[in-house]
Amino acid sequence: MATKWGIKLYLARIPFKVIEKYTRYILENDVNVELTLEFDDIDKEINVKNLKKNIKTVHLPFFDIHLGSKNRYVRDLSFQILLKSIEAVKYLEVENVVMHHNYIPYHYAFMEDEFVDRFCGELLNILKETNPSFTISLENVFEETPEVIYKILKNMDDKRVGICFDFGHFNLFSKVSVEYWVEKLKDYIYEYHIHNNFGVRDDHNSVDKGSFDFKKVFKLFVPKFLVFENNNIDDFERSVKIVKKVVEESYEYF
Repeated sequence: MATKWGIKLYLARIPFKVIEKYTRYILENDVNVELTLEFDDIDKEINVKNLKKNIKTVHLPFFDIHLGSKNRYVRDLSFQILLKSIEAVKYLEVENVVMHHNYIPYHYAFMEDEFVDRFCGELLNILKETNPSFTISLENVFEETPEVIYKILKNMDDKRVGICFDFGHFNLFSKVSVEYWVEKLKDYIYEYHIHNNFGVRDDHNSVDKGSFDFKKVFKLFVPKFLVFENNNIDDFERSVKIVKKVVEESYEYF
Protein backbone atom coordinates (compact mmCIF):
# COMPACT_ATOMS: atom_id res chain seq x y z
CA MET A 1 0.00 0.00 0.00
CA ALA A 2 1.55 3.29 -1.10
CA THR A 3 1.65 6.03 1.53
CA LYS A 4 3.19 9.48 1.51
CA TRP A 5 3.28 9.95 5.28
CA GLY A 6 3.61 7.43 8.09
CA ILE A 7 1.09 9.28 10.24
CA LYS A 8 -2.50 9.44 9.05
CA LEU A 9 -5.09 11.79 10.52
CA TYR A 10 -8.83 11.07 10.42
CA LEU A 11 -10.85 14.29 10.36
CA ALA A 12 -14.50 15.30 10.48
CA ARG A 13 -15.71 18.02 8.11
CA ILE A 14 -17.55 20.58 10.28
CA PRO A 15 -18.88 23.93 9.02
CA PHE A 16 -17.99 26.99 11.08
CA LYS A 17 -21.67 27.93 11.32
CA VAL A 18 -22.41 24.81 13.41
CA ILE A 19 -19.07 24.41 15.21
CA GLU A 20 -20.57 25.37 18.59
CA LYS A 21 -23.11 22.56 18.29
CA TYR A 22 -20.32 19.99 17.97
CA THR A 23 -17.71 21.51 20.30
CA ARG A 24 -18.48 19.19 23.21
CA TYR A 25 -18.38 16.12 20.96
CA ILE A 26 -15.06 17.24 19.46
CA LEU A 27 -13.39 17.85 22.81
CA GLU A 28 -14.76 14.78 24.60
CA ASN A 29 -13.74 12.46 21.75
CA ASP A 30 -10.60 14.36 20.72
CA VAL A 31 -11.84 14.54 17.12
CA ASN A 32 -9.63 16.09 14.44
CA VAL A 33 -11.51 18.64 12.33
CA GLU A 34 -11.51 20.25 8.93
CA LEU A 35 -13.20 23.60 9.52
CA THR A 36 -15.23 24.66 6.49
CA LEU A 37 -15.93 28.32 5.79
CA GLU A 38 -18.60 30.09 3.79
CA PHE A 39 -18.42 33.60 2.37
CA ASP A 40 -20.38 35.15 5.26
CA ASP A 41 -18.03 33.61 7.82
CA ILE A 42 -15.03 35.69 6.85
CA ASP A 43 -16.85 38.88 7.85
CA LYS A 44 -17.02 37.52 11.40
CA GLU A 45 -14.27 36.80 13.86
CA ILE A 46 -13.37 33.15 13.32
CA ASN A 47 -12.81 32.57 17.00
CA VAL A 48 -12.30 28.87 17.65
CA LYS A 49 -9.26 29.11 19.90
CA ASN A 50 -10.68 26.46 22.25
CA LEU A 51 -10.51 24.00 19.32
CA LYS A 52 -7.18 25.10 17.91
CA LYS A 53 -5.42 21.81 18.64
CA ASN A 54 -8.25 19.85 16.98
CA ILE A 55 -8.51 21.91 13.79
CA LYS A 56 -5.91 20.45 11.45
CA THR A 57 -7.16 21.74 8.09
CA VAL A 58 -9.49 24.45 6.77
CA HIS A 59 -11.77 24.48 3.73
CA LEU A 60 -11.95 27.94 2.16
CA PRO A 61 -15.23 29.39 0.78
CA PHE A 62 -16.03 28.01 -2.66
CA PHE A 63 -19.55 28.92 -3.81
CA ASP A 64 -19.32 31.41 -6.70
CA ILE A 65 -15.54 31.72 -6.29
CA HIS A 66 -14.01 31.78 -9.78
CA LEU A 67 -10.34 32.70 -9.68
CA GLY A 68 -9.99 31.60 -13.30
CA SER A 69 -13.02 33.47 -14.63
CA LYS A 70 -12.89 35.25 -17.99
CA ASN A 71 -14.58 38.20 -16.25
CA ARG A 72 -11.93 40.28 -14.48
CA TYR A 73 -14.49 41.66 -12.01
CA VAL A 74 -15.35 38.12 -10.93
CA ARG A 75 -11.64 37.29 -10.66
CA ASP A 76 -10.97 40.39 -8.57
CA LEU A 77 -13.80 39.67 -6.12
CA SER A 78 -12.80 36.00 -5.87
CA PHE A 79 -9.22 37.09 -5.20
CA GLN A 80 -10.29 39.37 -2.34
CA ILE A 81 -12.51 36.72 -0.75
CA LEU A 82 -9.76 34.09 -0.82
CA LEU A 83 -7.13 36.57 0.36
CA LYS A 84 -9.27 37.58 3.32
CA SER A 85 -10.10 33.95 4.12
CA ILE A 86 -6.46 32.89 4.19
CA GLU A 87 -5.48 35.79 6.42
CA ALA A 88 -8.40 35.02 8.76
CA VAL A 89 -7.28 31.45 9.48
CA LYS A 90 -3.52 31.94 9.74
CA TYR A 91 -3.67 32.03 13.54
CA LEU A 92 -4.95 28.45 13.58
CA GLU A 93 -1.53 27.28 12.32
CA VAL A 94 -3.04 24.47 10.26
CA GLU A 95 -0.96 22.36 7.89
CA ASN A 96 -3.32 22.46 4.91
CA VAL A 97 -6.22 24.41 3.46
CA VAL A 98 -8.55 23.26 0.68
CA MET A 99 -9.51 25.49 -2.24
CA HIS A 100 -11.83 24.82 -5.18
CA HIS A 101 -10.30 25.92 -8.46
CA ASN A 102 -13.82 25.55 -9.90
CA TYR A 103 -12.99 24.57 -13.46
CA ILE A 104 -16.27 23.55 -15.11
CA PRO A 105 -15.57 22.02 -18.56
CA TYR A 106 -18.80 23.05 -20.29
CA HIS A 107 -18.93 26.49 -18.67
CA TYR A 108 -15.44 27.28 -19.94
CA ALA A 109 -16.05 25.59 -23.31
CA PHE A 110 -13.18 23.17 -22.58
CA MET A 111 -10.65 26.01 -23.03
CA GLU A 112 -8.36 24.50 -20.43
CA ASP A 113 -5.11 26.33 -21.11
CA GLU A 114 -6.71 29.79 -20.98
CA PHE A 115 -8.36 28.91 -17.67
CA VAL A 116 -5.10 27.56 -16.26
CA ASP A 117 -3.19 30.72 -17.19
CA ARG A 118 -5.76 32.99 -15.55
CA PHE A 119 -6.13 30.83 -12.44
CA CYS A 120 -2.40 30.40 -11.88
CA GLY A 121 -1.75 34.11 -12.28
CA GLU A 122 -4.27 34.92 -9.55
CA LEU A 123 -3.13 32.11 -7.23
CA LEU A 124 0.49 33.19 -7.60
CA ASN A 125 -0.48 36.69 -6.44
CA ILE A 126 -2.36 35.24 -3.47
CA LEU A 127 0.74 33.27 -2.45
CA LYS A 128 2.89 36.39 -2.77
CA GLU A 129 0.55 38.51 -0.66
CA THR A 130 -0.20 35.95 2.07
CA ASN A 131 2.99 33.83 2.11
CA PRO A 132 1.13 30.99 3.86
CA SER A 133 2.96 28.48 6.03
CA PHE A 134 0.39 25.83 5.06
CA THR A 135 -0.17 23.99 1.80
CA ILE A 136 -3.13 24.82 -0.44
CA SER A 137 -4.86 21.75 -1.84
CA LEU A 138 -7.00 22.17 -4.95
CA GLU A 139 -10.13 20.01 -4.94
CA ASN A 140 -11.56 18.25 -7.98
CA VAL A 141 -15.28 18.81 -8.53
CA PHE A 142 -16.69 18.84 -12.08
CA GLU A 143 -13.65 17.65 -14.01
CA GLU A 144 -13.95 14.59 -16.19
CA THR A 145 -10.19 13.93 -16.10
CA PRO A 146 -7.25 15.09 -13.94
CA GLU A 147 -5.64 17.01 -16.82
CA VAL A 148 -6.62 20.57 -15.82
CA ILE A 149 -5.61 20.20 -12.20
CA TYR A 150 -2.35 18.58 -13.32
CA LYS A 151 -1.65 21.51 -15.66
CA ILE A 152 -2.21 23.92 -12.77
CA LEU A 153 0.27 22.05 -10.57
CA LYS A 154 2.94 21.93 -13.28
CA ASN A 155 2.36 25.59 -14.10
CA MET A 156 2.59 26.69 -10.45
CA ASP A 157 5.59 24.47 -9.65
CA ASP A 158 5.23 25.31 -5.96
CA LYS A 159 5.34 22.74 -3.16
CA ARG A 160 2.74 24.75 -1.26
CA VAL A 161 0.15 23.86 -3.92
CA GLY A 162 -1.22 20.31 -4.04
CA ILE A 163 -4.38 18.23 -4.35
CA CYS A 164 -7.39 17.34 -2.25
CA PHE A 165 -8.89 14.36 -4.06
CA ASP A 166 -12.63 14.10 -3.49
CA PHE A 167 -14.06 10.60 -3.97
CA GLY A 168 -17.68 11.67 -4.20
CA HIS A 169 -17.01 14.23 -6.93
CA PHE A 170 -14.92 11.72 -8.84
CA ASN A 171 -17.78 9.23 -8.70
CA LEU A 172 -20.20 11.78 -10.16
CA PHE A 173 -18.19 13.39 -12.93
CA SER A 174 -15.07 11.46 -13.94
CA LYS A 175 -14.82 9.81 -17.36
CA VAL A 176 -11.58 7.98 -16.47
CA SER A 177 -10.64 5.47 -13.76
CA VAL A 178 -9.65 6.32 -10.20
CA GLU A 179 -6.39 4.49 -10.87
CA TYR A 180 -5.61 7.01 -13.61
CA TRP A 181 -6.37 9.96 -11.34
CA VAL A 182 -4.27 8.74 -8.44
CA GLU A 183 -1.33 7.62 -10.55
CA LYS A 184 -1.29 11.01 -12.29
CA LEU A 185 -1.59 13.08 -9.11
CA LYS A 186 -0.25 11.02 -6.20
CA ASP A 187 2.94 13.07 -5.87
CA TYR A 188 0.73 16.08 -5.13
CA ILE A 189 -2.10 14.61 -3.03
CA TYR A 190 -2.12 15.97 0.52
CA GLU A 191 -5.68 15.09 1.43
CA TYR A 192 -8.65 12.86 0.61
CA HIS A 193 -12.30 13.90 0.96
CA ILE A 194 -14.13 10.72 1.81
CA HIS A 195 -17.85 10.20 1.17
CA ASN A 196 -19.96 8.09 -1.17
CA ASN A 197 -22.94 8.38 -3.51
CA PHE A 198 -24.70 6.39 -6.23
CA GLY A 199 -23.44 8.49 -9.14
CA VAL A 200 -26.53 10.72 -9.29
CA ARG A 201 -26.30 13.30 -6.48
CA ASP A 202 -23.54 14.53 -4.18
CA ASP A 203 -25.12 12.77 -1.21
CA HIS A 204 -22.12 12.66 1.15
CA ASN A 205 -23.13 9.23 2.38
CA SER A 206 -21.06 6.97 4.60
CA VAL A 207 -18.48 4.97 2.66
CA ASP A 208 -20.62 1.81 2.53
CA LYS A 209 -23.64 3.58 1.00
CA GLY A 210 -22.81 4.22 -2.63
CA SER A 211 -21.29 2.86 -5.81
CA PHE A 212 -17.67 3.92 -5.30
CA ASP A 213 -15.23 1.12 -4.39
CA PHE A 214 -12.96 2.49 -1.69
CA LYS A 215 -10.71 -0.55 -1.52
CA LYS A 216 -9.21 0.36 -4.87
CA VAL A 217 -8.09 3.85 -3.94
CA PHE A 218 -6.70 2.97 -0.52
CA LYS A 219 -4.61 0.26 -2.08
CA LEU A 220 -3.16 2.80 -4.50
CA PHE A 221 -2.21 5.62 -2.17
CA VAL A 222 -2.97 7.04 1.27
CA PRO A 223 -2.12 10.67 2.16
CA LYS A 224 -1.83 12.14 5.64
CA PHE A 225 -5.22 13.85 5.85
CA LEU A 226 -8.35 11.69 5.54
CA VAL A 227 -11.34 14.00 5.83
CA PHE A 228 -14.80 12.47 6.18
CA GLU A 229 -17.45 14.67 4.63
CA ASN A 230 -20.54 13.02 6.06
CA ASN A 231 -23.81 14.60 7.11
CA ASN A 232 -24.09 13.32 10.67
CA ILE A 233 -22.04 11.83 13.51
CA ASP A 234 -23.29 8.26 12.97
CA ASP A 235 -22.15 8.23 9.31
CA PHE A 236 -18.83 9.83 10.27
CA GLU A 237 -18.09 7.27 12.98
CA ARG A 238 -19.16 4.36 10.77
CA SER A 239 -17.01 5.59 7.88
CA VAL A 240 -13.95 6.08 10.07
CA LYS A 241 -14.32 2.59 11.54
CA ILE A 242 -14.51 1.04 8.07
CA VAL A 243 -11.68 3.05 6.55
CA LYS A 244 -9.36 2.45 9.50
CA LYS A 245 -9.74 -1.28 8.99
CA VAL A 246 -9.05 -0.99 5.27
CA VAL A 247 -6.10 1.40 5.61
CA GLU A 248 -4.41 0.15 8.76
CA GLU A 249 -5.24 -3.55 8.68
CA SER A 250 -5.65 -4.12 4.93
CA TYR A 251 -9.02 -5.56 5.86
CA GLU A 252 -11.43 -6.23 2.96
CA TYR A 253 -14.53 -4.82 4.64
CA PHE A 254 -16.68 -4.31 1.56
